[in-house]
Amino acid sequence: MTGVSRSALIAFLDAEFPTYPNPSAISIWRKGRDAFEAGDLKRAEMFVAMNRMVNNSEIPATVRIGKGTKFAYGGVGVIVHKDAVIGKRCSIGSQVTISGLCSEIGDDVYLATGSKLVGPCRIGSASIVGANSVVTTDVESLSVVAGSPAKKISRITLDALRKYQAYFNYKGSRELEKEFADRYRDLMYRDAVQIDLPA
Repeated sequence: MTGVSRSALIAFLDAEFPTYPNPSAISIWRKGRDAFEAGDLKRAEMFVAMNRMVNNSEIPATVRIGKGTKFAYGGVGVIVHKDAVIGKRCSIGSQVTISGLCSEIGDDVYLATGSKLVGPCRIGSASIVGANSVVTTDVESLSVVAGSPAKKISRITLDALRKYQAYFNYKGSRELEKEFADRYRDLMYRDAVQIDLPA
């Protein structure tokens, strides 16, 4: 939004977040998204400008972000294209860039600090993109990619779940680990054989 003074943004910030002077990028985006969905485009753009000022992030209100998704370190330096679609329960590190060429990010995706999604790509569910990786092509579900350009370095299997548990927010919880495994069991084992989690 052009023409909005810093003092006007600070007053808006104080009014919207009176008890929390440094709100996270996702909490600011949510309020902007609510305003956008209500048709209040001027208010929505104020939240976009607030995110620029507070978190040095560009997350337009038009972006669609699924429930449970979070930005690490409050979302500092995150740039997301206005047409991006981000799934549920994703973790997005600081300094991540999601360009307009990346059409969709699935559920339970971990985008490490500094990763850049710049090519025509789709990021499959339950994938991990390593720190500072540059993604230029599709990433299959249950894949770990890293490098510039990013290449597949591993596949996430049922046997390897414990190795990757910190990336998918179920560390130390057998119940959440089981929910994650059940959610992706068919992808992990295409023949859908019932296999118990490792002890």
